[in-house]
Amino acid sequence: MQAILFGRVASFKPIKDVGVTLPMTTIDLQVQRQQLKGPFLIKLDTHGFEVPILRGAQATLLQTEVLILECYNFKVCPERLVFYEVCSFVERYGFRCIDLFDVGYRPYDNALWQTDTMFVRTERPEFEYERFR
Repeated sequence: MQAILFGRVASFKPIKDVGVTLPMTTIDLQVQRQQLKGPFLIKLDTHGFEVPILRGAQATLLQTEVLILECYNFKVCPERLVFYEVCSFVERYGFRCIDLFDVGYRPYDNALWQTDTMFVRTERPEFEYERFR
């Protein structure tokens, strides 16, 4: 399988007369080939490709302590999960949101557009304490 990259937008389908075709791999395959050892921090800024990338990282995710994913608040393309969908998806792999940073707002109405979202293992001690103070 190949991904097509054009103007910071990735697509599984070629964009007529433009773009660069790149080979695809998985995180699990690269971790195995490079004989890398965890724990890992995975940072993705992939504009809607988070699900297939994370599905190709299932073994690596077991050794991952931190995920940082760029999350959007609007569904601007069918493949892209919005913020709450990303939270639900990574929870299946044992991660919860612990922080938001680099928050971007839409100039049109100042609504939340995107944010980098930090997820950590659900068993971390921060989640054991459920009070505010």
